[in-house]
Amino acid sequence: MKRLLRLPFEIVGEALRRSVSLLSVISVSGLLFAAFAPATGVAALSPSVTSTRAASTSYQSSGVKPLIAAGTAYVMQSNAGGTAWSLKAYNATSGALNWTSPSQSGKFVTAVVGSGAVYVLGYDSAGTWYVYAFNNSAGALLWSHNVGLSNTATALTTSGSYVYYQYGNSSIGYTVYALNTSTGATVWSYASGSSTSETPIVSSGVYYAQSAKSTGNSIYALNGSTGAVLWSYSWGYAAFTLPALGSGRLFFETQSGVGNRWEMYAVDASTGALSWVYNSLDSSVAKVPISDGTNVYVEGVTISSTPIIVGLGGTTGSLLWTNTIPDSSFTDMALANGVVYYNGKTGSFWTLRAVNTSTGAAAWSYGYPITTTVSSLPVTPGSTLYAEAATISGGAIYAFASSTGALQWSYNIGSGTYTVPVVGNGVVYYEKVLVSGAISLNAVDTSTGTLSWSATIGTGTTSLPFVG
Repeated sequence: MKRLLRLPFEIVGEALRRSVSLLSVISVSGLLFAAFAPATGVAALSPSVTSTRAASTSYQSSGVKPLIAAGTAYVMQSNAGGTAWSLKAYNATSGALNWTSPSQSGKFVTAVVGSGAVYVLGYDSAGTWYVYAFNNSAGALLWSHNVGLSNTATALTTSGSYVYYQYGNSSIGYTVYALNTSTGATVWSYASGSSTSETPIVSSGVYYAQSAKSTGNSIYALNGSTGAVLWSYSWGYAAFTLPALGSGRLFFETQSGVGNRWEMYAVDASTGALSWVYNSLDSSVAKVPISDGTNVYVEGVTISSTPIIVGLGGTTGSLLWTNTIPDSSFTDMALANGVVYYNGKTGSFWTLRAVNTSTGAAAWSYGYPITTTVSSLPVTPGSTLYAEAATISGGAIYAFASSTGALQWSYNIGSGTYTVPVVGNGVVYYEKVLVSGAISLNAVDTSTGTLSWSATIGTGTTSLPFVG
């Protein structure tokens, strides 16, 4: 079985590019969708963390989130030898190939869709990193920016008139760069000194990121236009999770000095002042928190080994409710329409669970049939929920009513190697390796569960599809 190469659209689990069991959940327009893949014995998630970062950062973005702009599905593809890459754009309605960008030597690594352009981060055959800008209506190369040769570029994102990335390594630390979206010229840079590349949040013209150093960790805010430091909040050297932004605060977990238990921190997004610390979670497990803009929710495992979800007031950190997770293993959560969703495992079976964020009460659950392994979290870009899990009978996509969990329709993908579905434009996209060895891009209508179109991309290595 030919395996598709994994490309790190920031954090994309290795399991996405194998014929393995997966379970992600996506919510769009009032339905819940689930995609089931054949199992191959990949170990289930366990509630544990690494010594430097929360383990949830390795799978918290296992599903690629769609980039919605103007009804186009994009795929990055290599030539047969893997020595050059190009960007392809397909009409989201018909599947017709709109354009193919000029190919570039080396490898494309990640991409983001901006206003008028698609920005790609990659490196050439000599190992020099570049940021490329392709016109999103015709695919022409607008500009390329030479990042450098000796280190690693990552954390590509765009907002407004700027494209941001981080460049460095663990020895010299990482520097944040901002490029002008029209010209590719460097506007500003900021040497964070972080020993790791940290996924940023860009909101309302402010660039937020964390910094991990041997002298201590920090979270900081930069003016997105000038790079000026707005504030920085520091704490001791301990593992920490990615942050969540809501109710004017940045929420993250970090390890305390007492038995390496995890605590929730809330930092004011305007001033960098510490708003509150919730240290009663007493969890041995770190999970990335999520916020609905008012409150914040996080999973954990108590000192007595009880898995729980807690809801906290965003402004005060007061405990709103606690929900006991009736499973021994569980994924991160997704949030949509006043409900948090996660997948839990008991014995050999996984269950999709929904919890009301107002009360903490269980809303509904759906037991996956004959599933054996789950390795990604629920994903909810809207009010319809999608999920992937492993069955012994081949791949399928399922749609559920988000309010009740009732099954609405199912679509048979069949056996073979294929990618995690990506949702946008009222379509579920996935790629699959054909018998010929070529790769096809497929679109399933979210209203009916029928195949809208299928386009053969060709041979070579492809990225996961992303839509704009």
